[in-house]
Amino acid sequence: MTHEELRKLAVRWLTTSQKCTVVLSEIVSHATQIPDAIGWQTERSTLVECKVSRADFLRDKEKCHQRANATPGMKRFYLTPPGLLHIEDLPDGWGLIEARENYVKVMRDSGHFAMTDRAMSDEIAMLVSALRRVKQREFLVIVPEIAAKV
Repeated sequence: MTHEELRKLAVRWLTTSQKCTVVLSEIVSHATQIPDAIGWQTERSTLVECKVSRADFLRDKEKCHQRANATPGMKRFYLTPPGLLHIEDLPDGWGLIEARENYVKVMRDSGHFAMTDRAMSDEIAMLVSALRRVKQREFLVIVPEIAAKV
C-alpha cells in the first residue's frame, strides 16, 4: 500500500467510523507539523498518522516522544498495512489501525490525550488555514461591515 492510499483510507475512516464532521488531510499551516489526517467532532479531535514502512515509524516514534505534549489530537492513531507494527511498538496512549482492502480494522483504541496550549494552537492554525483557503475560493464571503459588528 502507498502512503496516498493509506491517507485516503484515514480520511474515509474519520468521516465514517469516527463521525468527524470536519476532516483535513496534509494541511499546511503555521502548525508545528503536517498531519496525514485530522478530524473533529463537536468535542473531540482525532489524529491519524500513516506509515508504510517500519523505518518511517521509528523516525516518527522518536519525534512523538519529543513532542508528546504538543501533538494535536485528543485521540491519536497510526494507520499501517497489516502486520507492520505490534501493539508494544506504539507510544503510550496511541492507537493502531490496520488497512485492509477497502476498510480499516482497529487493533488498539487510542487513549484520550489532554490538550496542551501548543496542541490547541496547532489545531486552531490548521482550521484557520482551511477557512482561509475556502475564503480564497469564494465559497465563504466575509462582509467587512457585518464582521466588524460580530
